[in-house]
Amino acid sequence: HTQSEYFNISFTGISFFQRDLVQSTKNDLRRMDKIVLPLALFLLGVVLPKAHPGYVWAIPLITMITTVCCWSIVMRFVAKSIQITQFTPSIMMSLTTGMGIDYTLFLMSRYLEKTDNKTTSIRRMIQHGGHVVL
Repeated sequence: HTQSEYFNISFTGISFFQRDLVQSTKNDLRRMDKIVLPLALFLLGVVLPKAHPGYVWAIPLITMITTVCCWSIVMRFVAKSIQITQFTPSIMMSLTTGMGIDYTLFLMSRYLEKTDNKTTSIRRMIQHGGHVVL
């Protein structure tokens, strides 16, 4: 790999392409972890100001960690039988973040509907929104 002021000479081929693709995927996942996830959790807290911040942040994080563990296990077995593209983890993480925040917003808004009894709120949340998530 040679670089000067006027031109750049480097190698090419499938191995170099794969190396760059893997590095790009790692960078995308790091960016998502550092920027997108905290921003999404902050916005969730802004949209649900009545909710306890611990619940607003803990529920989507627990949901997303569980989801990532599950799809990682499934994809491990799938990857043994068929070839998986390099950007699959990035896409799956994006979907996990989006759906985790979306369903948390959906369920927490049901929970926060006016009620004095927490048991009634949880029952109504599961009745009206829980089946959608499951």
